[in-house]
Amino acid sequence: MAAFTNVLAYKEGSYHRAQDSFRYPGVHIVKIVGWTSRMDGDEEWIVENSWGEDWGENGYIRVLGGSQGDTGVDMSALGVTP
Repeated sequence: MAAFTNVLAYKEGSYHRAQDSFRYPGVHIVKIVGWTSRMDGDEEWIVENSWGEDWGENGYIRVLGGSQGDTGVDMSALGVTP
């Protein structure tokens, strides 16, 4: 996913890019573990981050997806099977 500066301060709720944040070069690799539909019909991806349980919602972030999302988390995927 595209990582913006405000993702570092994420604590809870549905994440989206703040207007005054800028994008870090490259992408941030995360693990999508599920999704949920919000009351307004938008979807959120439930994403596990690698920054530990002290960050976000015990190491997880809910990322706004679909046409409303600005991180590209639902644009591509890589999977590995042993």
